[in-house]
Amino acid sequence: MAAGLIGGAALGAGFGELLRVIVEASKTAAMFRDNLEELASMLSPIEPVIKEIQSFNKAFDKEYETEQLVEIVKRGKKLVTKCCKIRRWDIIKKPYYSHKLLGLKKSLERFCQIVMQTHQARDIKEVLFETKEISVGIRKLSLKEGSSNGNGMCNQAAVMGPCRVPEPRGRVLGFDEPLKELKVKLLKDGVSVIIVSAPGGSGKTTLVKQLCQDEEVKGKYEDNIFYVSVSKTPNMELIFQKLLQAKDYAVPEFQNEEDGLNYLEQKFRQLASVPILLILDDVWPGYEFLVHKLKFELPDYKILVTSRFAFPRFNDCTYCLKPLNDDNAMTLFRHNAFLQNGNPCIPEDIVKKVMKSCKGLPLALEVVGRSLCGQPVAMWLKQAKQHSKGLSILHSNTDLLAYLQSTLDTLDDEAGIKDCYLDLGSFPEDHQTPATALIDMWVEQYQLDEDCDAFIKLHELSIRNLVNLVVMRKDDASEADSFYNDHFVMQHDLLRELAIYQSSFNPIEQRRRIIVELSRNNFPNWWLEEKQQPLGAHLFSISTDETFSYNWGYIQAPEVEVLVLNFRAKNYVLPVFMEKMDKLKVLIAMNNSIYPAEVSNFQLVYSLSNLKRIRLEKVSVPSFSTSSFQLKNLRKISLVMCNISQAFEKGTNKMSDNFPNLLEIDIDYCDDLMELGEGLCDIVQLMKLSITNCHKLRALPEGIGKLVNLEVLRLTSCTDLMALPETIGGLSQLTILDISDCLSIKNLPTRIVREKRDVD
Repeated sequence: MAAGLIGGAALGAGFGELLRVIVEASKTAAMFRDNLEELASMLSPIEPVIKEIQSFNKAFDKEYETEQLVEIVKRGKKLVTKCCKIRRWDIIKKPYYSHKLLGLKKSLERFCQIVMQTHQARDIKEVLFETKEISVGIRKLSLKEGSSNGNGMCNQAAVMGPCRVPEPRGRVLGFDEPLKELKVKLLKDGVSVIIVSAPGGSGKTTLVKQLCQDEEVKGKYEDNIFYVSVSKTPNMELIFQKLLQAKDYAVPEFQNEEDGLNYLEQKFRQLASVPILLILDDVWPGYEFLVHKLKFELPDYKILVTSRFAFPRFNDCTYCLKPLNDDNAMTLFRHNAFLQNGNPCIPEDIVKKVMKSCKGLPLALEVVGRSLCGQPVAMWLKQAKQHSKGLSILHSNTDLLAYLQSTLDTLDDEAGIKDCYLDLGSFPEDHQTPATALIDMWVEQYQLDEDCDAFIKLHELSIRNLVNLVVMRKDDASEADSFYNDHFVMQHDLLRELAIYQSSFNPIEQRRRIIVELSRNNFPNWWLEEKQQPLGAHLFSISTDETFSYNWGYIQAPEVEVLVLNFRAKNYVLPVFMEKMDKLKVLIAMNNSIYPAEVSNFQLVYSLSNLKRIRLEKVSVPSFSTSSFQLKNLRKISLVMCNISQAFEKGTNKMSDNFPNLLEIDIDYCDDLMELGEGLCDIVQLMKLSITNCHKLRALPEGIGKLVNLEVLRLTSCTDLMALPETIGGLSQLTILDISDCLSIKNLPTRIVREKRDVD
């Protein structure tokens, strides 16, 4: 009891001091005025309530909650004090502290929720205090109030309508198609759970709120629509209380969670003459069990969930909300950027450029539109100019930045998920990134044991809606063998920009990853400095277009482990400074033009003695056997849409000497491959050979039988391949032979047929 008194007193005093500090800071800290005023307006109504509650000794049921709230208040005061000390010329610090203030606001929202719940129960607590029989009094009071009808409903509710669906703020624009699609899903028979999934700021909650205003939806569910905001740390007891009070039911004391669920189901059954719709807003990973627990067997009972995450167990009933198209985005943007009766003098092309920079994300369209409303043409021109230069709107809009940064707070640093997310900025915008490229990076950079370990991280990012994982062809057998050639990754442009922005906080020499886009001879200033410090980056991504001159200059990047080269050219020159990247483990060179590029200085690759994985896309690959070199650490070569007719021909040097430890070769969509050269058959240590979608491949060499360690031979969709060499039958270690969609193969090698018969 004493601890409760002390905690309550400390909380009350600390809260008052925090509010005073926030109000004072909002007058002086202009850079954070909007954030601070929002905090003050949220906390001011709570102060008198706290003073009243303190007279009841234990305002909060659990002592540890009080201690946590006291700590939040202390940290909040310290943060606000720091914000006051930041000068206006330290603008670079604004995003960081805006993000911190947003976190404080979220913590205090839960605090305010607890306070108001306590205040709502104040009158009842006074009566119970006077009778000195608290637990008995609750039951007597509930029974007395509920005695007027037969189903336990109270004549006078303690809290009115806590689960009513809030109406959308302002006009809802741009959601006509999603509303139609989601309505069809909701009213479809046989579907009991619908998940609305999309990244933060996509308008999921707004969409669901607007759906509940639909006349057909209201006509079906009438007053049986329940809305609960779940958020990050849901409390089951509080959810029961809200749902029961929504229909003015008395709320008894539950012995345990199961007791509460049974009671809630009983009350829902009393309402089931009209269908029930339960909306669970903002459900986080780890709490999808709520859906299962609240999934009662009732006629036409539906649960509609919103989440910025995807839940694999509900894949079949998930509605993925997409960014707005240009027309809808423009409608929403204009609504926020221009006053209703205003006559804007902003040129249409400037408006369109700024709108485009928002990438169809409703939150961005609203925030950026409001920030420019009433601003002079010069401000619009500045915003449009930044977009033309390729600068993200995150550089100029700290509110949007702070909101998007909050989506990263849930990423597990220890599991390396956040690092994997930040690596995604290495690939071009609006590009389908092969999952295998990311897997190659992550396995070597983060020292993972298997490719499937990297795919698990990619799957985790997909669940959190930070990427969209696209599977071109579903093949469970291939996934079981960690073969992911048919998996690609797409990402919302703003989420990609956020990854790049997050990677650029530190000075260039201290950044873990450096992502550069070059055109013509336009280099960043640090690249051209005469006295350049060595870079400490572990990942280096360079994107160039057809206008780039390939006058690379010289930079020092001795720590780089992953080099990603994105280019668009018929002829390409590798950066000469990569020769000094002694720690380079992964080289990814991806040509985004139509035809394979000629690489004039390909021999540079052979100097990278520490390389473990090479991935080339749309590159003309010279023979691997004409030069004398040794990449003793190379484990995997991936060649996608490359010209490789000469790559595996026999030359003056054996490929097994040049690649003494090569274990895997992956060839995909290489259209000029008609016959596989005998040179490949010298790599006797090879364990995996995948030749897929090479439609002109007619024959494999008889020497393939020398690959005595081969465990996997995958020949998927090689439609012109007529037969398999008889020597394949002698590969004793072979466990997977995949010839699916090899339409021209009529017969299998005799030994394979014989062994198959023996098995049968």
